[in-house]
Amino acid sequence: MPLRTKILAGLLGAIATLAWLALERADLGTNELALSSGTALAIPQPLEAFSLQDVSGAAFTRENLKGRWSLVFVGFTHCPDACPVTLAVIHAAKARLDETTTSRLQTLFVSVDPERDTPSVLADYVGYFDPDFIAVTGSNSELARLCDSLGFGFVRVPQSAGRYTIDHSTAVALIDPQARVAGYFIQPLDVGALAGDLAGLPGAL
Repeated sequence: MPLRTKILAGLLGAIATLAWLALERADLGTNELALSSGTALAIPQPLEAFSLQDVSGAAFTRENLKGRWSLVFVGFTHCPDACPVTLAVIHAAKARLDETTTSRLQTLFVSVDPERDTPSVLADYVGYFDPDFIAVTGSNSELARLCDSLGFGFVRVPQSAGRYTIDHSTAVALIDPQARVAGYFIQPLDVGALAGDLAGLPGAL
């Protein structure tokens, strides 16, 4: 099996394990979140504290995820496929929602390539898909802290002539207004199904 295939299989396995552990610990009768196109965790998992920076250089921490539902996706701007497709699908799903729903939802793109993804590069990149999307990055240690808490992974893959790419988890994490992982949307994403799930999110927890 090629190295990249093994890595991606391992990342998906980690997500599945996290979801399974939550289900094992759950009282299924108390779960109020239902997702038709994703997997809802019966027991939301609190995120660890982290500190990244947004495109203006301001700190972005776990506190910024409180008070609204959040879709969190990790990637990098040189990504040839998963990242642009995922951001485009999220934008298209968001366009189907009413203003009340979109006001309590935010989309966070976490770049795991701080070497190339400077604030200006990130601002241009996410702005192309949706001006309301938030982009952040930071030190490798803080990125690893957040990704570990999300159940995501990423690894730098060397290429020829000093170039590199990054293999990373492609699922989208759903974070509840208490900054807890509430569920996951696994690829491939469907615009209509995703929009339906987002429209049905509870207004508050």
